[in-house]
Amino acid sequence: MPKRCCLILLALMGNLMSTTLYGQGTRSEWGAIYSPKEIGLTYTSSSLDGSPWHMARIVADMMDVVRGKTGTPGVRGVYSIAYPMKTWKSLNGNQINLVAGPGAVLGLVKDHGASHFSALAGLEGMAGIYYHLNSGFVLGIGLSGELGLCLSAKDTHDTRLSYWKHGIYQAFIPEISIAYRF
Repeated sequence: MPKRCCLILLALMGNLMSTTLYGQGTRSEWGAIYSPKEIGLTYTSSSLDGSPWHMARIVADMMDVVRGKTGTPGVRGVYSIAYPMKTWKSLNGNQINLVAGPGAVLGLVKDHGASHFSALAGLEGMAGIYYHLNSGFVLGIGLSGELGLCLSAKDTHDTRLSYWKHGIYQAFIPEISIAYRF
């Protein structure tokens, strides 16, 4: 029962936000992102005049889980500002957007070959193609890479700061997103 209530509440919040934003000439999209490196939820807010998109994601870091090296995924929060580079419109109203931009990432992840979780903070870059259908569905494919620092500590005498290797190693693994525009 709690899962059903959470889904209904999420749908109502999306509807409320989209109704408010529609009067301001913006649209919002809620969806999911799938990739061998990550699985998660995505939210995009964009305006109808071609200004930058605001994209927020919360994802499970799945690469080591897919490889069978661990059973527990890490968690990352990603915020990106995507600039529309090119837009194509069809006669029936469908639209294709090519976007790219910078962002930031925070999370709790297992780095390449690490046995414990580390705190992550860094910068992110993304590029993608999004196909907006008349029915409200949005299909996207993109690439994203993160350059970050991991802080890990087993105890107070063993604190380490290192580069997050997965962010670079996984940059060329494509991501597929499916969202609905409200």
